[in-house]
Amino acid sequence: MPANVHPKTKALKLSLLYAAVAGVWILVSDQLISAQILQTVFGAHGQTAKGLAFVLVTAGLLFLLLTYWLPPPKLDESNIKPLNRGLIFTLTGLLALVPIIAAMIVFLQTPVLERQTQDQLKILAQNKTHQLHRWYQERQADAQIIQNDRLLDQRLQSFLSNESAQTPGEDSIIRQRLKDLHRFYQYEGVELLDANYETRLQFGRSFQDTVAQLPVLKRTLAKAAASGQVQTTSFYRNVDDTHTHLDWVIPIQTYQGPLSTQTLGYIVVHAGPEMFIRKLLAPLTETGKTLQLALMHRQDDAPYQPLFAQEGNQDNFLKKSCFLETFQPQLQAMTASTHTTTFCDHQQALVAVTPFETVDWLVVAAMDRKYLLQELYVILLWVVLISLIIMSALGYAIWLLWRQQERLYQMQLTVSNNRLQHFLSVSPNVLYVLRGTEEAVQVDYVSPNIKALSGFSAKEASQPDWWRDHLHQADQTEAERFHQNAQRSSDSGKTFAHEFRFYDKHGKVRIIRDEFRVFRLSSQEVEVVGTWQDRTNEKAQQEQLKQAQVVYDATQEGIIITDAEQHILNVNAAFERITGYRLSEVRGQTPAFLKSNRHDRDFYRHIWRKIKQDGTWQGEIWNRRKNGETYPELLSITQVDDERGQVRYYIGVFSDISKLKDSQAALNYLSSHDALTGLPNRDQLIEYLNQLLAPKKPQPFAVLMLDLDRFKYVNESLGHEIGDALLKAVGKRLRQNLHANQMLARFGGDEFVVVMPQLPHQEDAARQAETLIKSLNQSFQLNEHTILNADVSIGISLYPYHGTDATTLIQNADAALHKIKSSANNELYAYYTSELTELAHRRIDMEARLKQGLINNELEMLYQPQVDLHTGEVIGAEALIRWQDPERGLISPDQFIDLAEETGLIIDIGDWVLKTVCHQGRTWLDQGLNPGRLAINLSSRQFQDVNVIKSIETNLATTQLPPHYLEVEITESSLMHSQERAARRFTQLQAMGIAIAMDDFGTGYSSLAYLRNLPIDVLKIDKMFIDGIGQDPQTEEILKATITMGHSLEMKVLAEGVETREQKDFLTQHDADYYQGYYCARPLSADDYAKLIAPDQT
Repeated sequence: MPANVHPKTKALKLSLLYAAVAGVWILVSDQLISAQILQTVFGAHGQTAKGLAFVLVTAGLLFLLLTYWLPPPKLDESNIKPLNRGLIFTLTGLLALVPIIAAMIVFLQTPVLERQTQDQLKILAQNKTHQLHRWYQERQADAQIIQNDRLLDQRLQSFLSNESAQTPGEDSIIRQRLKDLHRFYQYEGVELLDANYETRLQFGRSFQDTVAQLPVLKRTLAKAAASGQVQTTSFYRNVDDTHTHLDWVIPIQTYQGPLSTQTLGYIVVHAGPEMFIRKLLAPLTETGKTLQLALMHRQDDAPYQPLFAQEGNQDNFLKKSCFLETFQPQLQAMTASTHTTTFCDHQQALVAVTPFETVDWLVVAAMDRKYLLQELYVILLWVVLISLIIMSALGYAIWLLWRQQERLYQMQLTVSNNRLQHFLSVSPNVLYVLRGTEEAVQVDYVSPNIKALSGFSAKEASQPDWWRDHLHQADQTEAERFHQNAQRSSDSGKTFAHEFRFYDKHGKVRIIRDEFRVFRLSSQEVEVVGTWQDRTNEKAQQEQLKQAQVVYDATQEGIIITDAEQHILNVNAAFERITGYRLSEVRGQTPAFLKSNRHDRDFYRHIWRKIKQDGTWQGEIWNRRKNGETYPELLSITQVDDERGQVRYYIGVFSDISKLKDSQAALNYLSSHDALTGLPNRDQLIEYLNQLLAPKKPQPFAVLMLDLDRFKYVNESLGHEIGDALLKAVGKRLRQNLHANQMLARFGGDEFVVVMPQLPHQEDAARQAETLIKSLNQSFQLNEHTILNADVSIGISLYPYHGTDATTLIQNADAALHKIKSSANNELYAYYTSELTELAHRRIDMEARLKQGLINNELEMLYQPQVDLHTGEVIGAEALIRWQDPERGLISPDQFIDLAEETGLIIDIGDWVLKTVCHQGRTWLDQGLNPGRLAINLSSRQFQDVNVIKSIETNLATTQLPPHYLEVEITESSLMHSQERAARRFTQLQAMGIAIAMDDFGTGYSSLAYLRNLPIDVLKIDKMFIDGIGQDPQTEEILKATITMGHSLEMKVLAEGVETREQKDFLTQHDADYYQGYYCARPLSADDYAKLIAPDQT
């Protein structure tokens, strides 16, 4: 494009060309859409294909035009080439696409157009068939209505059989009825014939011939007379062949007996096919093509003929004899089908056939195939037109591009030459050319940048012997020999390279790398083309790098270098030694694989925040070696930026401080532990106690101070070596008899301290003291000849009873210890207060006596009767345990059951109760007595025992007591441990047939919503509520609500502890079910209960 063309002119031309191409595309593509060409090729995506094609064509056109009108800002020699021959091939290829596209359209569109046309013809034939069928059925229905009209039939019989007797009124009724049929139902004509086929009444068009002249009608009349039913004629013509008829014949008959009828006449209805069918089957013309229609019919087995065949044969080829002869087999098939058929001297047509269901008619729809070809020719015309327009536009654009490329190509030589000079002026490499013979060459060319390298101008460097005169003396001989040998080489174009030292104009030594090629121009003449590169600074830098590498590899600190993305570039030998990883294993990874997982994300975020802020970070960090061992290191990370301030490297320097940490740990251990026994020392003990006291509400705990008796004697008599061995053995044995969460410390000398951080009961400290005393009573084998026994005294203080700080608790434990030492009652342990010591002794003594009592069978069972409030009948009893101690007498359960729960003896006691009650129940049954349900109490601990269900099953099986005689009482507190487990246990008991009672209801914290889903049979109201009857109105309201709630949950309600008549009457009045208590009976022995339930008792 000429440079003096205004930019707006370029833009205007580009816009106009774009608008022209876009307008042509829209017009032509819309025509393709209407012709359904795009749908043919692309289906439902035709519109999308149209848009994409427009975008591709216009994009290509815009690219070519912009390439021409908007020259590139700089020339690219590798891409600027003349088009010439390639352009010709391109245009030829584009033009060749036109016939290919046309052939593809013909190939693809022809079957699609045929299929679409056949579908159209098929739908048309079906629609016409449906309309004809409806028209036919309407007339058939009209005829049936007339035949079924009894009153009209009687009048017609009277009219036809005895005309003289017909009254004028009846005659007018028949006439009016037939006249209405003709006028309102649009029939061509209606006639009334007598038995001799003579017309009696006639409305509208008549036969215009006698019946004898119309054989089709005559046969139909006879058929109607024989069948007595409505009959329809086939299509027939009158005698002069001027009119087509289709008639419905309705016979008028009188019955003379069961098997005899007499035909008096007929009603003939002329449907007039020319009124409806001719109009219905008129040819249709749309979009320049004509669709032909015909109704085919036949007489008996004769060939099919078109209706109205005598008319319009010139326009409708369906009525031509040549078509009928060719297509007769398809018509005879009488099936719905589509065809492409050839007839009448190679004329082709597309045909669709639809048969009738009730009569032997066929509707045929057809179109001459020439219309299909005409449509295809229009499509091809549009395709060729749009293809030529697109090719012309692209061709024009390519021609413009050719002109532009040629102009740029001509400019290239000048630009390339200038650019080469510019390159040489800034290049550090000097270009030279030598020419001459193998023995002697002269300088032919030296690039001007020789002055920047050596200080000499190109003219000076071109002087003979200039190079030889400035060579370093030590390199002169070797350099000259190297050049001479290269010049004599027979291998033309081979590359040679060497280095030599050279004096510049200022006398400084330069290290030059000389790389050249020798080209043999003839047998004697050669040309040498080469470059000089100054490597003086590079050599100096290499020397510095070697020195730095020595330091890098020799240092004892690990060094790691990463890029800006923290990918490892290099590590030194110390890194490999410390971590166990070689450089080949870590190169390219990030240092994250060294993480020890001892630090959280915030730790690393702080490091990188510090580096970003200050450019460096230093501190201690734990990393992981290759063998998995973690170790501490002192790490320093430095950020290295480039000249633009962007991060280039990160350098990490670290040293392994494991040994230093180990030394610190050893010192810390020695400062907090006893050197002899390895146990925590006094300082560690105080710190631990302060930790226990740190919370706002510390839990109760115990401090036990232990002192070895006569240890001073061991030291003085056997020596300190034996004394030390005894202390270590005592510490070891004490540790073996403590729980993992209990602390043991050496307080000093022969004193040890035990801390029990969890103390559910105060006497637990005494039990622990007894355990430790027993363990130390066993002999110690200190060496081959020395066996000693160690006696110990223990003082106990309890938090918070004996002190609220560590010092006070230790002092009070020590005071309790010295109280033992100074007393004469041989006690081995004591609390800080005598009351606690006495209480602990009593509880431990009772625990021992209870164990022995269980073995000695000192427990006994009593049975308190349970009575029906309404009938007074004993319905069962609650089994109550008592302890008959030989020394203390009868002990009630409230004095020992809690102790049994704490110590676990409740499991053994519960098993004894279960076994005793089951055995007693079986005994009563064997005696012929009905004890009712015997209720046993399961404690919370017993109910949570995994073996409780198995124990119940075993005892029932052993004693053979039926399960329904047993009732299990559970307290509300038993449900609080695990309601899901309780539900499972209840379900198991219920499945066994055992009744379940909720004991002490109202005193616990169970959820009523959950209680609703448990299979509980009896709700037992605690005595504390019964005592409120007559005393507290609120308690009485609670009782009423409880009774109502129990009944609503389908439970029986039993009241415990009923002692007065007033209480019993209240419960009876408010519909409670059962009660027990002193008002009825105290707990009874087995014999007394047997007397109570004896049959002769009431």
